[in-house]
Amino acid sequence: MLGTSLCTFISIIIVKNNSDGESFALFSLLQIYIGYLFTLSFLSSDSVLIRHTTITSEALFIPKNVITQLKRSYAASAIVLPCVGMLFIETPNDYSILLIIFILSSLSFGLSILLRLRAEFSHSILAINAWKIISIVIFSVVLIVNGSITKSIILTAVIASLITSLIFTLSLTYKKLVTSIKISEPTGGNEDYKETEIFKLQYTYLISFLFFAILGSFDRVLLQYRVDINTYTSYLYLVSMLIFPIGIIGNYVGYRELVFIKKGKKINITTSIVKVSSFSTILFLIYSSLLYLARDIINLEFNYKIWLAVLIVVICKVPYSILSAVVGAKGESSDLITINHFFLLTLVAACIYTYFHGNIYTSIYLVSSIWTLRVIFYYCVAKKYT
Repeated sequence: MLGTSLCTFISIIIVKNNSDGESFALFSLLQIYIGYLFTLSFLSSDSVLIRHTTITSEALFIPKNVITQLKRSYAASAIVLPCVGMLFIETPNDYSILLIIFILSSLSFGLSILLRLRAEFSHSILAINAWKIISIVIFSVVLIVNGSITKSIILTAVIASLITSLIFTLSLTYKKLVTSIKISEPTGGNEDYKETEIFKLQYTYLISFLFFAILGSFDRVLLQYRVDINTYTSYLYLVSMLIFPIGIIGNYVGYRELVFIKKGKKINITTSIVKVSSFSTILFLIYSSLLYLARDIINLEFNYKIWLAVLIVVICKVPYSILSAVVGAKGESSDLITINHFFLLTLVAACIYTYFHGNIYTSIYLVSSIWTLRVIFYYCVAKKYT
C-alpha cells in the first residue's frame, strides 16, 4: 500500500513539473474519476458479494441472485458514471474515452475483489494499483523523448497503463480464478430475497461509499469553475501533496482496530482516539515540514491556511477509522443509514455553495468542517456500543 501511494505521489510531482496547468488539471481529475470507479463501479453490490460469498479452500460459492444484482448494478453504473465524468472532465470524444476508462478500471476492481476473497492479497493490490507504476514508466520515457507531458500523452498513458495492468494481473491469476468460482443457490433460499434484503444491504453500503467519494473530491472538482487555472492547479498540487500520508495511516489504524474488535477485545474509544490523533498529528507536522523545506525543489506553493485545514482533516480522519470500525462491527444499520442520509444532504449543500460561491479557502474548510461533524456524530454512536 505504501509503495503504490508513493507511485501516486511521484506521478503527481512528475506531471505537475513537466506540463502546463490544463494538462495537470486533467491528470488530477482523471485520478479522481478512476478513484470513483474503484469505489462505485458496481454501485456497492460488490460489498454484498463479499458478505454473501461462501469461501472454502477450493472455491468461492457466489449466490445466483447476488450475481444478478451485480450485473444490473454494473450495467447501470456503465451508463451513469461516464456521464458523471463528462460533467467535470473535458476530453476528445468525452463519453467514449471515459467509458473505456470505466471498463478497464471496473474490470480491475472486480478482479481485485475476487482475488481478495481468495486471500491473494498481493495480487489484489496489484490489480488496482499496477497502473500507477506503469504510468510513471510511461511518463519517464515520454520526458526523455519529448521533454514535456501534454493532455494527449496523459490520456494515452492512463489508458495504456490500465490495459497493461489488467492484462498483467490476469496473466498471473486467470486460471486459478476461473476454476475456483462457483455459482450457488440464491441467498436466503429464494429469488425474492434479492429484491428485499440484498437491495437494502447494497443501499446501506452505497450511501456510505458515495458520501466518501464526494467528500474526498468535491472541492478539487468544483473549484475549476470558480478560480483561474493557475490558482486551481496550485491548489490541486498542494492538497494532493498534503493528504498523501492520511489514507495510509487511516487504513492501517482502521484495519487494526477492526481486528481487535472481531477478536472480542475491548477498547477505550476516548483513549484510542487521543493516541492516534497525537501520533498522526506529529507525523503530519514532520511530513509537512519536509514538504515545506523541499517546496522549491518540487515547485510547491505552500499556503498556511490550506495547511491548517488539512491538519484538521488529519486530526479527524485517522480517529474516524477507529470509530468507523466500532460502529461498523457493532452498530445498527438504522444508525448508519440515518447518519449517512444527514451527511449526504450536508454534502450536497456544500457542493452547491462551492459551485456558486466557493474559493480555495471556503471549499477546504467546508471539507474539514464536515469531517469534524462526522467524527462527533460517530463518537456519540460508538459510545453506545463500548
